[in-house]
Amino acid sequence: MNMKSQVSGIHHVSAFSSDLQRTTDFYTVVLGLHFIKKQAYWDNPEVNHVFFGTGKRMSQAILSFSPYEEEKQGRHGTAMVNTTTFSVSAKAMEFWLNRFEQYNVPYKHPQERFEGEVVVYFEDRDGLGLELVFNDKDQRSGIENPNIAVENALRGLYNVEIWERSYGRTETMLMQYLNHRLVAQKGDRFRYAVTDTPGNYVDVLFTSAAPKSFYGSGTVDRLAFFISDRDALFALREQIKKIDKEVSFIIDKKDLQSITFSSATGLELEVVSP
Repeated sequence: MNMKSQVSGIHHVSAFSSDLQRTTDFYTVVLGLHFIKKQAYWDNPEVNHVFFGTGKRMSQAILSFSPYEEEKQGRHGTAMVNTTTFSVSAKAMEFWLNRFEQYNVPYKHPQERFEGEVVVYFEDRDGLGLELVFNDKDQRSGIENPNIAVENALRGLYNVEIWERSYGRTETMLMQYLNHRLVAQKGDRFRYAVTDTPGNYVDVLFTSAAPKSFYGSGTVDRLAFFISDRDALFALREQIKKIDKEVSFIIDKKDLQSITFSSATGLELEVVSP
């Protein structure tokens, strides 16, 4: 049985923060995500991390943040998720540009990426790369928030963007083990997904000029995908173990079970199940 078919797409993005309270204020007040909970690490009860999502249940979590122990600024670069994007209605651009001005959030000029997508790049208070993707493709409703009308609200993740210097190794992991396929390409940007719908896209951008990344506040720690159940997770671990001897044992995180591993380029990945 081919267990890779049970990987269904992106689950959440985990990142580092220099100040969890400041991070909480940014994602809940400015962006309108729900704070779900603060939870101690499964293997280190003295360290907390926080979860944000499209609702207040852990099943709706799309982002998590943990403090970076050395309190240093990270650097975007190769073998890392450098941009996490959120889906927004195409009609909501004026609202969000005004909101960024209101909350002193610098942003780049809107630009078209793929057909029907206009993106605006910005960063959180630690420098984590973020984008709003204005589009009419996403059929999900906006997040309910008393301060943001539902028609303007974020609808969830849209895609993540990974930088690599050469083609092949990250794509092999995505397609052979994580059930992704190439759904679009424009220049040096290759888009992969399990299903061709917003919230599932993994963009791999090839750029020889990209520096080597290193971890710190303002960088992504790990990209997590979802799989149907523990049996499928176990079977996938056995497959990945053939190419990555360092794949973790199945970790029980109370709300989820997971395995962690790295791509051949060093990209940190996770697969979670209920």
